[in-house]
Amino acid sequence: MPFTAMSGHEYSISQLGLSIFQEDFTSVISGVDIDLVTMPIPPGQYELRVNTTMGGVNIFLPHYARFTINGTTLMGGKDIHSGARYWGKLVKKFKKQMDLPDFPPEFALTEFNPQQPVIIHLVLNTAMGGVDIYQL
Repeated sequence: MPFTAMSGHEYSISQLGLSIFQEDFTSVISGVDIDLVTMPIPPGQYELRVNTTMGGVNIFLPHYARFTINGTTLMGGKDIHSGARYWGKLVKKFKKQMDLPDFPPEFALTEFNPQQPVIIHLVLNTAMGGVDIYQL
């Protein structure tokens, strides 16, 4: 279980592969950034679990994925942002870890395919912190 306390951390599907969906991410008094954009996700259903206390979470999703949000929020919020313009925000967050191009990969911007759906169930438990979801 990845744990972060009093410092931010970035996790990328490009580095962890699909095992990113087998982890519970926990953050205390810090931020967590999760990239699910830089590697194609095969069709299927996945679950991403994030627990945070007094910290923020940024999750970057590809355009083709559909998602649900579950979990508990205490004194915090969840905001959803959409548009390819958020690629630049991902590049800034992950620039220490990865050399990313100026533009998102073409696969990340493809439309949702109901014949081969990618569905991500976000389980977000937050206390005194916010979650921002950026879908390209």
